[in-house]
Amino acid sequence: MLLLNMGGPNHLDDVPLFLYNMFCDKNILTISNPILRSIVARCIVALRVKESTRNYSLIGGKSPIVAHTKRLVEALSKQDSKTHFDFAMSYTPPFIHDIIARFKTANLDELTLFSLYPHYSTTTTLTSLELVQKACNACAYYPKIHTIDRYYNDAYYNDAIVARIQESLAAHSMDSQEVVLLFSAHGLPEKVVQKGDPYVEEILQNIAILGEKLEAEGIRFKKIMHAFQSHIGPVRWTKPFISEVLDELSGESVLVYPIAFSIDNSETDYELSIQYRQYAKEKNIKAYEVCACLNDSPLFVRAILNLIHS
Repeated sequence: MLLLNMGGPNHLDDVPLFLYNMFCDKNILTISNPILRSIVARCIVALRVKESTRNYSLIGGKSPIVAHTKRLVEALSKQDSKTHFDFAMSYTPPFIHDIIARFKTANLDELTLFSLYPHYSTTTTLTSLELVQKACNACAYYPKIHTIDRYYNDAYYNDAIVARIQESLAAHSMDSQEVVLLFSAHGLPEKVVQKGDPYVEEILQNIAILGEKLEAEGIRFKKIMHAFQSHIGPVRWTKPFISEVLDELSGESVLVYPIAFSIDNSETDYELSIQYRQYAKEKNIKAYEVCACLNDSPLFVRAILNLIHS
């Protein structure tokens, strides 16, 4: 079983590589000419690398995504010794093509691909799956492949999220009835959504499912809201922006759940936990806390095992 994700810098020297590979992805920077796309990607890297490096330095000099994923693989392996678990990233080591080559050498003849993106998007999930297919073709490796490319509506998965929310409420001594629960998702350019990308609709469906599940568990919030983060560039992005929502919440206590991510990364550890914490303080928000992602939590392990075995 192969867990798939975008990846992140393993050290500060990886930041230019990460940015270049990401913006060179035809599913993210939709320029059809690969030479032109590469040139534009290098320009974007030149503009963003200094700020991105500074941001990663504030969260320990690297992305937390690999360490969390390693622990998830270890937890899965302990629960299911008959399955070989591994993980691979699209933009930074361990690269998908290296792991696929290793699988071929090991003569693994059946492969389950598990996207660590809970919601399907052409900008994330599709890239991972295309890179797997490209890697298989490159080394003439043709296992029987199963794919789990979304699971936002899975009951066990949503149980794991509810548990994370409860843990955060308890850890910060917050009374849910006095708290605004804010689901924050990575934004998408509107043109991607208009082309039929299902990501935003699946995010909203997931929030509705969680709202019902929280109510059934007797966990009632003052209000449940959603927002989109991480928009860059001059194009139109999905709204409302998280800054716009926080502008409305002066004097409130806010608990943020990063619904688009199953594994903590720079968008959770820096953008939500540092950048927007400071923004919330400036907007006189009484309390501002961010839930951890599922990472290697036992309930997420249970959800993954249930999904792959069913």
